[in-house]
Amino acid sequence: MGLLEKLKEKSRAKSGRASNYENSEHQSQTPLRYSRPPAPLPKSSHRSANLFSENFLLNQDVTTLFPVTDRYPVPLPAGYSKASSPLPTNSFYETLLLEDHSCPVWTHPYSLWIPPKDMNRPGLALNHVDEHMKVFGPDNTLEHPQFFFSPVAILSLCLSAMEFGSSPVQVSVTNPKKLYCHLSLSNGCESNITVPIIQGMAFVSAIYENCQPKLYSNVGFRELTAVGTLNNGMKKYRATLNDNTIWSLYVSTHCDLQFNSPEEITSCSQVPFQGQTLVQVAKLDSPHYDEICGNVVTGMHLYGDSSLVQNETTQTGTYGFNFDLLQSNGPSELAMWTLPHQYTVLSCGKVTDLSLNSTVKGPMRLVRTSGKSVLMTEQLPPHELQFAPWTSLHQSNTSHAISEKAHQEICRVARSEFAADRIVEWSCPDSMYTSGKILDKAAYQLYVLAYEVRDRELTLEALRRLEAALSRFVNNKQPQPLYYESFWKGIVSGAGLDGNIFVDYGNTHYNDHHFHYGYHIHAAALLVKVDKEFDSGQRERWIRPWVEALLSDVATPIEDHSQFPQFRSFDWFHGHSWATGLFARGDGKDEESSSEDYNMSYALYCWGLAVDNKQLVAMGKLMLGVQRHAVNSYMLYSDDNQIMPRQFVGNKVSGILFENKIDHTTYFGQRPEYIHGIHMLPLTPVSSFIRNPKFCKEEWNQRLGKEFVSAIPEGGWRGLLTLSTVLFEPEFAYDFFVRKDFDPLNLDNGMSQSWSLLLAAHAARK
Repeated sequence: MGLLEKLKEKSRAKSGRASNYENSEHQSQTPLRYSRPPAPLPKSSHRSANLFSENFLLNQDVTTLFPVTDRYPVPLPAGYSKASSPLPTNSFYETLLLEDHSCPVWTHPYSLWIPPKDMNRPGLALNHVDEHMKVFGPDNTLEHPQFFFSPVAILSLCLSAMEFGSSPVQVSVTNPKKLYCHLSLSNGCESNITVPIIQGMAFVSAIYENCQPKLYSNVGFRELTAVGTLNNGMKKYRATLNDNTIWSLYVSTHCDLQFNSPEEITSCSQVPFQGQTLVQVAKLDSPHYDEICGNVVTGMHLYGDSSLVQNETTQTGTYGFNFDLLQSNGPSELAMWTLPHQYTVLSCGKVTDLSLNSTVKGPMRLVRTSGKSVLMTEQLPPHELQFAPWTSLHQSNTSHAISEKAHQEICRVARSEFAADRIVEWSCPDSMYTSGKILDKAAYQLYVLAYEVRDRELTLEALRRLEAALSRFVNNKQPQPLYYESFWKGIVSGAGLDGNIFVDYGNTHYNDHHFHYGYHIHAAALLVKVDKEFDSGQRERWIRPWVEALLSDVATPIEDHSQFPQFRSFDWFHGHSWATGLFARGDGKDEESSSEDYNMSYALYCWGLAVDNKQLVAMGKLMLGVQRHAVNSYMLYSDDNQIMPRQFVGNKVSGILFENKIDHTTYFGQRPEYIHGIHMLPLTPVSSFIRNPKFCKEEWNQRLGKEFVSAIPEGGWRGLLTLSTVLFEPEFAYDFFVRKDFDPLNLDNGMSQSWSLLLAAHAARK
């Protein structure tokens, strides 16, 4: 049991009230007691209940759907077993659960890591990189650099203990949740340090038990100034480093610090200490820190406004974070660092004037709140954005009917495309990703036949074909079956159970699950919708358990599910998903395709519509609203983007977005059509909600253009980039896809010509 868990147990046995520090000059042994917070989902007159307080997916045992594998190539961290609760696999602190813990963890704005043994710094290192330190390359003189990153492993401070000596510390992680975990460092005896690792944490807070603080700096301490004891009883010190940065240090009343050497600050006392000491550090010197220090945030929990479930036409939605506190006699306020897409839409909390740069997402701002919550309110997709073509180019998407001429052209293309269809045969590769794209292509063909061609006979035949193709996956008879992996806990491809990290894009190691399963889920949603409106309506009962098992793997809404972690892929702090699974990387998690990310959110939204799950619909809309803001802040760059470095905005898209780096490339090549296209596909009704016409036109004119696109070799990229003009110049896309000599080789394997033509005809008002 970790220290914070022990403190919780103590609090349950006592009154639950926070104790004060004893204001005495001797070393007090009064512990920091855990003040159990109110239920994280309080109901009040000013805030709705929490959308994420209950699991609104099927409550089922997925081991009845998928075989359970008895082996897995990535070992569990020390202290965990198959009997443990599900572990996050795509979380920001994943590296602490893997390998030697030496890769950084980015809480933003800070990075933290365990120094390697040969550095002789036993403890937790931390750093923050200022804007002027960022590195652009490969040539700093380029007008539009390919990449930029923040330097790593600059050991500004290292939280250690005098009792640790030079031996390597024992590292363990407890209470691993989606938004936080607790890190414990121990010398193997009774001395340990517990640090809550929380996204956006205002302080790096360390709770010392039976040991005395020792701080290292490889940058070097120039000066240590004792500022004095604050009103809340915490003692404040100001440390100036050799790089001219200033760090504020706050310690419990009974602790005094001294400048020991240019590389060390230690406790003044040399007497062995029994008890607990709080140390908090933060970069810069600010009265905001002085007023909120002493409050330790020990947990952060997701909140979503459940009123969205009843109010289906509302234009805004609120989400945010509720906090657990380890309270002393400190103030009632707390704080967190927020990213630009958060503090610009803040609805609960106060944005301060204190700012620190993030690694790759612009300036962060400190937000203070007195209500144990920080909330944001985002614009949601309009209610009429559902399965049908939708565009932001026109105020109304329902009043205009496609002309008879355009209708006949779509019918011609749809009938021809369906006649050549071999969906059952084609959807059988050994990849969940590729098969998902092909299945979804057939689903969009089905939509066109049902709702535009309106040929019942063809619709029912297309429905049967799609059902037959999906049944292979529902029955788990595809070349590489899925397994329930009971170690980390999730649904994975069997292809990589032998340790192969490359097969099926790393699905077995939890890479890209939101990309892969999103296509399958959307295809199933269209199957169910058309079945209910044109046939028996019985297919939902057959396919729903399988679909909601995949949904649970990617987007379980609750924190304490027995078989899956909460929101495996989607990061509510960053506003988008991370595609990287169980891999420790020097620049952190990454996301290569913004469009396949929000395609997953669109898919779960559509599935909610298809099965009338209003909570799922609300969750999907809220995710899409958050993604729209985040994606247009950090991945798609309009000329007026004020967040990203000016010299990088001209690239128009991020390429691969890491936690600590942005590289304008892809994992499969550096051609412009790859880099831009991977942030476009698939083009669906929600694309126009995310990708605004202004940005799309700039991207086309500055980086692509008709001459470039027409010269793209066969292979699908030409068709994809041409279809992207449906978002700002749809006549061009319509003229391309309506041609009687259209070459199907211009289609990506997930693209339907008939759907592309319908999308263009609707946007162009043909």
